[in-house]
Amino acid sequence: TLDVVHADPGPESPRPLDADALRRELVERPGAPYTSLEVLEEVGSTNAEAMRRAGLGAADRGVLLAEYQASGRGRLG
Repeated sequence: TLDVVHADPGPESPRPLDADALRRELVERPGAPYTSLEVLEEVGSTNAEAMRRAGLGAADRGVLLAEYQASGRGRLG
């Protein structure tokens, strides 16, 4: 079972993302949908960083997550 930590957990500090467990489930298991997964401690925006990496030749179907986004807009803008 994959334990998901939501982006807005409320006033409590969330548990850190378990990069190894996520990688096993999303990258390494047979039939996994992704080719790589990286969890950053902090980034301005995961979307901007993913675009930057794509421009540098990052592999297709990679997952980039961050414990904290300093300037990420999210799906609600």
